Amino acid sequence: MDSDWIEPLKEAVEQGQRAYQTAHRLETSLARHKALEDEVRQQKATLKGIENKRDELVASARRKISVDEARVIIIDRLEKLLLATYQGYLRAEQRACIKAVENLWSKYAVTAREIEAERDQASQQLQAFLVELGYE
Repeated sequence: MDSDWIEPLKEAVEQGQRAYQTAHRLETSLARHKALEDEVRQQKATLKGIENKRDELVASARRKISVDEARVIIIDRLEKLLLATYQGYLRAEQRACIKAVENLWSKYAVTAREIEAERDQASQQLQAFLVELGYE
């Protein structure tokens, strides 16, 4: 009779151990999740504080600056942004031009020595023809 209960008890113990291990893993995961949630809350509070400080600084700056000064600063910033954008486009076009010239150079580049060598060869060939024709 004892043998009929031993196997089901062993299986029940193993199931209990697996359930305990699963519960332990879930508890660890839940604790990590809770810590992350706490960190998110803290970061949100910090962000809110920074935003409030920014708003205070903007309001303070608005009180200190006149409309004409603001206009000058805004125009200066827009000018810098426009120049930076223009320079970016200009650099891109310069790179494209340089690439095109390098491509042409690699296709059609002929050194003076190569031209002189071809000239000398043609001159020798002409001299040989003149000799054959009896002109020299």
